[in-house]
Amino acid sequence: MNKIEALEEIKEVWNNIDLKLGEKISKISSAFYSTGLDLDATAAYIKATPSELDSFLLLVDFDNEILDMISKVNP
Repeated sequence: MNKIEALEEIKEVWNNIDLKLGEKISKISSAFYSTGLDLDATAAYIKATPSELDSFLLLVDFDNEILDMISKVNP
């Protein structure tokens, strides 16, 4: 996957309201880190703030149980 494909995938997943939070985290972090994208540019592309995207990417380190609990409140 190249950077353009990764950006498109991240944007699609970011805007998909039907995916569970854990799935979103996994797909977005995988695309982001595997291609070495820039945080600011990626956030601008998906129309988010850098702090929103950075906080979201940090969730990859949480246990699945915690992600399930967070998903229930639909942040």
